[in-house]
Amino acid sequence: MSSNEKLVAVIAADAFSASAKVLENLLGTPLALTKSPNKTLISASIQTLLSFKPCQKIYVLSKDDRILNAVKEEIINNVYLSSTTEVKIRKLNPARTHNYGDVLRYIDEQHTDEDSIIEDLGNEFIFIEGPYFKLCNGVVQALEQHRESVKYHRKTPTGFEPAMTLIFKKMQKLNGIQSYLFAEKSPSHRVLRYRQRDELKSKKVDMPVPYVNIKINQKNANIEYLTRTDLIQSHVSIVAKKTPIQYTENPDFTDLGDILATMLEKEEVMGLWTHAFISQDQELEPLNSVCQLKSVTTRRLLSQSAGFDATDSEYDSTASHSYLHKSSQIIDQTNVSKSWLAENVQVGQGTRINGSVIMKNSKIGTGCVLHDCYVDEGAVVPDQVKLRNCFISKNYSGLKSGQILVNSVVQKSDESRNLNESENMDVTELTRYLQVKLLKDAEDLDEVEPDDVNKSMQASRDSKDFEFDDYESDSESESDDEECGGSIHDSDDDVEEMNNYDQVILDIKEVIECEDDEEHMKTEFRQIRVRYNFVSTADMVRLVTRSLIIDFSKNFKVKTNLMLGIFPDLITDSEELLNLILRGIEEGTVENNEVDADVIKKTSALVFSGLFDLIREYSDEIVEWWNSAKTKHLKGHPYWEKIISQVEESSDEEDSDEESDEESSEEESD
Repeated sequence: MSSNEKLVAVIAADAFSASAKVLENLLGTPLALTKSPNKTLISASIQTLLSFKPCQKIYVLSKDDRILNAVKEEIINNVYLSSTTEVKIRKLNPARTHNYGDVLRYIDEQHTDEDSIIEDLGNEFIFIEGPYFKLCNGVVQALEQHRESVKYHRKTPTGFEPAMTLIFKKMQKLNGIQSYLFAEKSPSHRVLRYRQRDELKSKKVDMPVPYVNIKINQKNANIEYLTRTDLIQSHVSIVAKKTPIQYTENPDFTDLGDILATMLEKEEVMGLWTHAFISQDQELEPLNSVCQLKSVTTRRLLSQSAGFDATDSEYDSTASHSYLHKSSQIIDQTNVSKSWLAENVQVGQGTRINGSVIMKNSKIGTGCVLHDCYVDEGAVVPDQVKLRNCFISKNYSGLKSGQILVNSVVQKSDESRNLNESENMDVTELTRYLQVKLLKDAEDLDEVEPDDVNKSMQASRDSKDFEFDDYESDSESESDDEECGGSIHDSDDDVEEMNNYDQVILDIKEVIECEDDEEHMKTEFRQIRVRYNFVSTADMVRLVTRSLIIDFSKNFKVKTNLMLGIFPDLITDSEELLNLILRGIEEGTVENNEVDADVIKKTSALVFSGLFDLIREYSDEIVEWWNSAKTKHLKGHPYWEKIISQVEESSDEEDSDEESDEESSEEESD
């Protein structure tokens, strides 16, 4: 990227989508002013743009005076603001600004007498829909690709000009949000067809016929295409200077999708192309759900930018990578790791907090466990509550002592305000995916009552009745590739992350160690199963058995006894359960045959004995397993030899009983 190329970033700081308005209603504040975890989102976005040296000017546009005042304060107080980067604010006319298309029209035609922004832009600018922006490799690479596309059009007589480069975020797991992108690969990267998720009726989409005909032509046989159905459009785009002008000429355009659809339908008339860039950077996922907000806040906490949030010296940094406000009251700070605790937070004795954000004036009781949670201002968490991946709304105090919640948003609904305090809890699923209804109805909600908006987002459930099947991954889904006269790729060479069971094993160990209640442990296991979508219920049984052997030689009896009620709930087929238990024993003993071998073998035999009631009817299969090569490392150990001899005796007795029954029946027949 040339250092002398001018670059401007435009932040449209207001939230217009239905999902964003639901989120603002929950938080009770504009998204731009939401703390993340201490500085506001808009302040954090400006900060990250200031660190991007090629960006010479930042425009923040909003129709909300509160947001603009916050930006003014940031300009005054930001010690990183240099003379080489300028931050400007513009007040949008509320009566004329209802969507991001109106923001682009403002950039071109201007609603005030101030200097026109369009004249201040370079050849292209970074357009950010919403107040959240985090600089990442994907943005830099997309900008470079866009500029390469400009050069491509200059060198190649295409007759078209690049209008914008849309950035798409790859989704690791899909849940009703698929979109369809069909595009050329390098060097053009141009979009040939795009269907947003609410338009897509089938995951399998045939390649458009016109491009099949093009591929048959030998001249174009080297063109490569990609077709993807696992993408979500980012809120960050690289937009050419001429694009806002198109919005002025087309007052019905509401977002970038509208001009893209028109370009694809009438590209010969408009003479414009749209290009695609695909990234895996988490920072490019749009901030459109409570889960994503919590994720953004936590990622800021765990990154170097946390120091920016704590520059006022009111926070103490601990060895466990936590930031604790000096006014917070914590019985044992060693139990708080990788977390942010704001002003006047109270934490009781024995409470463990990990990877969480606790906002000001919140109270956490004794003996609680909070993992990967966001607790908003003034919330109260009573004693012995266990939360994982939860969002607790502002001033909420309806949790019950000893309650366990997983993947939940907790807030007080208006319908329950007349109920007792203990009945006021409204639990909805914490999900990063939007409901299809809201995606289709993502229009101006100014006339919709906030209560109705909240109801449409709710999908109430009881965390103890979590269904595993809803989270099974589509590992055998059909490919979307179609080949004709060339090569078409379903991937942009993204490197998939390998499924790593190390953290799963650590989580399982922690649950077994901390829980002595069967129902609570069952819920925690379900929570692990949901959190790691590559883990099956069969994996859980296998890994739990392995952990009992390796990690609990001193108290295996109590822990194993709990599994008598848990394992059948996870795996209902008793023969499958047998195979999983035996496989867990194999893994737990083979992997540790050189370290404390005798202790491991002894514990494995006693764990097997404790679980025997679940698999008693399969004595013959157990003896067959014992006589196989899988157990050669266990043979000769006194505990195993004794237990297997008892199993063999049991098997012989059953055979003898069966023979006696047969003889008796024969005598009776005679």
